[in-house]
Amino acid sequence: MSGELVKMRRRSRSLRRLSAVIALIVVSVLATPQAAHAQSWQRPVKDYKWHCKTLMLDWRLTMAACTVINGTLAQAVGVVTSHTDGWLSVQASVWAYSRGAMVPDSSAWCNWAHLGPRGESACYGPTFSLPCGVNVQGYATMGYRNTTEPEVPLFDDVYAPTNPMCITT
Repeated sequence: MSGELVKMRRRSRSLRRLSAVIALIVVSVLATPQAAHAQSWQRPVKDYKWHCKTLMLDWRLTMAACTVINGTLAQAVGVVTSHTDGWLSVQASVWAYSRGAMVPDSSAWCNWAHLGPRGESACYGPTFSLPCGVNVQGYATMGYRNTTEPEVPLFDDVYAPTNPMCITT
């Protein structure tokens, strides 16, 4: 075998190894759980599975703490609704309570985001499971401020109504 052919084969093997290492790194990064990251705001799509309590924060804004219950699965959701033609900045933390304590792995935090005029957005906590008949309650803390003024943010919290898991109405 010529020396040039041996060098080409070594380079080819090295490139294959490098490609395999890069593929492994990409798969590892893509497979990393997203739970450690802040949640993003999403549009709420409400139905009969949503059990909410709404609080008027001021003339500009209402917030609701909700528990979405679907059989033995549930999640806490915070919903904010603007009643003004101006832009607001909003932030929320949500979690669920059951049996006198916070439900493990039920919390989420949604970072500051802009809420448009007359807009509505929701911060969804992760889905968790509890047995049928066990009471559960969503909780939300929300911060808000005008986007155009350097004011100190205002914070309020609200609890959703307590409901049993597997509720059908």
